Amino acid sequence: MADNKKYFWLKLKEDFFLQKEIKKLRRVAGGDTYTIIYLKLELLSLKNGGFLIFDGIEDDIIEELALDIDEKIDDVNFLFMYLKKIGWVEQIEEDIFLLPKTVKNIASESQSAERVRKHREKKMLQSNAELLQSNTSVTICNTDIDIDIDIDKDIDIDKKHPKKHKYGEYQNVLFSDIEFEKLKTEFPNDWEKWIEKLGGYVASTGKIYKNHLVTIRNWAKRDKSEKDKGDGGYEYDNTFEPGDSL
Repeated sequence: MADNKKYFWLKLKEDFFLQKEIKKLRRVAGGDTYTIIYLKLELLSLKNGGFLIFDGIEDDIIEELALDIDEKIDDVNFLFMYLKKIGWVEQIEEDIFLLPKTVKNIASESQSAERVRKHREKKMLQSNAELLQSNTSVTICNTDIDIDIDIDKDIDIDKKHPKKHKYGEYQNVLFSDIEFEKLKTEFPNDWEKWIEKLGGYVASTGKIYKNHLVTIRNWAKRDKSEKDKGDGGYEYDNTFEPGDSL
């Protein structure tokens, strides 16, 4: 029976620690810990092609990542905010994040391909030894084969994660096609207002909401409740607080 097991690895470039973003990160208190956490997140994303996917085991992706890599929630939270700031993590959908630098450094091969490669390397070594014994000068060129992984951001990663589209002035409010239709049905007169309100709030605070349709529904209920009480204020929940910015 064919063995379809596949191996993945991360290519760490020789200038990794010379990058200005890494140098800056290592200079803050606990910087070496944050650097290790980043490498752990890269390794965690390998089998998903550079994606970090929130499965809903914990309350939010930060807590779930901390659980996956056995690190403190506050440390993962601080690093995640830093990576978002420098563009080393991108939110593709509400529960899917991409590590763009990692995608370029992922390689993989099947177990059968690994056996073929090792067999060829062994034969090459034997051939080299025979040629050396016959005093024949031979130049051997070793060719590194890199497997490029093209990531299509528009692909459905999982049927449980339908493709989401960005809305609003800041392009940070996310709805699937079904959610968007529900929004317009439930708020026929002011759905655009709710999109801009949520988009502005997310842009100014950096908070992440698990589901934007549910968030708008909650805000609308609280708005009505507070108006009935004579108070137009809002209370927002279902978020994690960002760490201190660098």
